[in-house]
Amino acid sequence: MIIDIRYLAIGLVFLCCFTGYLLGASSNTEGEDTVPENWHIKLKISGGFAGHRRTMELSSKGQLRVIDQKLSKQAIAQVSEKELREIASCIDSTKLIQPSGRLPNCLDCFQYVLEVRINGNEFTIQLNDVSLAGSGMESLVSMLLSLQEKTFKEQ
Repeated sequence: MIIDIRYLAIGLVFLCCFTGYLLGASSNTEGEDTVPENWHIKLKISGGFAGHRRTMELSSKGQLRVIDQKLSKQAIAQVSEKELREIASCIDSTKLIQPSGRLPNCLDCFQYVLEVRINGNEFTIQLNDVSLAGSGMESLVSMLLSLQEKTFKEQ
């Protein structure tokens, strides 16, 4: 009878560990897919040597609008599902970042004002070329800048 209880205890431990593994694996899978569903981004860029002034807006539906105030030029496009997933993933990983302090002085740097609305919650981050590095926002800003350039080239 003692041997049977040991096997039963070992079986229960194995079952608990295996169940925990399965639950952990399924929650990790869900975690990978938990990107924000309803979001809107507005990125304003100004500065630089030539006096760059551009605004872009992108929604979770893929509607992109880019306005270059200096050149009086506007472009509208639909962003691909793949690009939207990449941006949504980037938004999800950066939404808790809130830089503190003043922006470092930087002559002829680009100034970035990033406004993000996720499911009704909003936050705004101001960065420049110096503070962007190491802010945790580099990937998102880089993707948005690439979309801007691509949109203007296509139109």
